[in-house]
Amino acid sequence: MGQVVDKAALLSHLRALCINNKNIEIIDNIDVELDSNNSKIILNDKSSIKYKQLFITDGANSKFIEQFNIHAKKISYNQTSFVLNCNYDTCENSAVQIFSKKGVFAVLPGHKKVKSIVATINNKYINSYNFESTNFNESLLQKDLLPYVKDLHNTKLIYSHPLDTSRLDKWYIKNIIFLGNSSQLLHPFGAQGFNFSVDCIKKIDSVKTELLSGDEFNNHVKTEIIKKRHSLFLGIDITSSLLMRDSFLGNVSSTFLGGFINNSSRIKKRFIKRILNI
Repeated sequence: MGQVVDKAALLSHLRALCINNKNIEIIDNIDVELDSNNSKIILNDKSSIKYKQLFITDGANSKFIEQFNIHAKKISYNQTSFVLNCNYDTCENSAVQIFSKKGVFAVLPGHKKVKSIVATINNKYINSYNFESTNFNESLLQKDLLPYVKDLHNTKLIYSHPLDTSRLDKWYIKNIIFLGNSSQLLHPFGAQGFNFSVDCIKKIDSVKTELLSGDEFNNHVKTEIIKKRHSLFLGIDITSSLLMRDSFLGNVSSTFLGGFINNSSRIKKRFIKRILNI
């Protein structure tokens, strides 16, 4: 399922590394425009930075996507994700993911007594939990998480967001590549977005001496990443259809597949590799 990290601490660490690297220049608090014809970044003070290739990771609602008029496919799972901090008894340093008709629950390792739960709930069940109310139904959440979580208490809502995702029709233009959430904002149930971005960076790095062919990215790199994207999307669509739908078919297939996969370590490894892309 990937790694659980303190995002603020990680970004602070990466920023410190960049500041101490003489080949990296950090520019803060500015608005930028791209001149794709001349391969320049135009800053709001009218100065510019030239580039040979550019990697954009500015998020799902990228203003550069709009600038280049790239169509993005919008997908709604009719779910809302709630991130909660709480105290409970469970195995230390372990993560658990639970699929049910109400949604997908992730039990995450935390720090000392405080741990985290990500509850991605089908919208029609949200009112049963009252996550954003003082009358939060803590007992219902604990029931959903048994036997992995016991003695759940001191639950606090950190934030919530509707689970709407997007996928770009085209993830590159000439010598510009969109990575991460800029390229595809994915359902978070299997950490596929992070793993896919790492795979792309590894592929790009492996051919760095011939990354550009003229003014565009090398066709081999583009073909490999396109194949990875299609495989990733197929895995997510199959998994979400079989395991995440609140329907009779979804509930039956979830129960059957869960038992079938857990009874074979070989099948479990193949499922994680091929379907979840981990």
